[in-house]
Amino acid sequence: MSVIKERIVNGGHGVFTPSYFCVHSTANPGATAANHASLWSRDYPYAVHLVSDWKEALHTVPYNRVCWQVGNGNRMVEGLEICEATNRDDFARGIIIAAAVVRERLNAHGWGMDRLINHDIARSRWGGTDHTDPIPYFTRWGYTWDQFRNLVATGKEPETMTPQDVWNAGIGQEGEYGKNDIEAWKHLSFTHWDTARLFAILGRTDDAGTGDGTNGDIYTRVVNIDKRVREMSATITAQAAAIEALSKAMGADPQDIAKTVQDAVKAKLDALKITVSAEG
Repeated sequence: MSVIKERIVNGGHGVFTPSYFCVHSTANPGATAANHASLWSRDYPYAVHLVSDWKEALHTVPYNRVCWQVGNGNRMVEGLEICEATNRDDFARGIIIAAAVVRERLNAHGWGMDRLINHDIARSRWGGTDHTDPIPYFTRWGYTWDQFRNLVATGKEPETMTPQDVWNAGIGQEGEYGKNDIEAWKHLSFTHWDTARLFAILGRTDDAGTGDGTNGDIYTRVVNIDKRVREMSATITAQAAAIEALSKAMGADPQDIAKTVQDAVKAKLDALKITVSAEG
């Protein structure tokens, strides 16, 4: 069953017999195959034989008609425009459909993979154009021309990624595919910088010049509080022993005296206000 739907909307520019199949991308993010077919139906001079998006593929110009698509190589190629997606899921679906279209057309001509080119290859081979698509579009999503060729040839994506694929893979902001994607290696660099900064904040041991740990960063203040609590615990223990000895010498009940002191200390502690803040 063909993946291609017939929707001839443009007559092209004369009869020819192609020798290669050329892949393009539209440089019009978000516009669908139907959008392009509609544009091309209005005597648009740069219509291409096929256009595909993330839902469908349309045959828009007869295969035996010239399309103005690769400059000096126009009479050499049958072509496909891949619509440019705006999110990773649509990109992935679009690539699968595009590869199926290319595979079907290569088989229809009885051509091998040596007949598959892209606009960038056509530019360097015949001239008359400065376009390099679909390479920039693929690169935007961490994809390569070699991966696309493999998908056309085998009908399936590679089961494993190479180290270079992982290194260059796009990572979306907040884990969302396609959201301000940057390469993995850049993301790793930013993560390292953020982690280093965190350690710089928490790992400082200075106290901003006060010498007593009261105005330092979070780590310094926590250490200072811990030190003071330990000192207070030791002091209270010593005071309790002294109170007990004193009360026995005076003939009073040690528990009554201890409770009086305890209540006084608690009231004092409750009145204290401890503030901890972080300074970046």
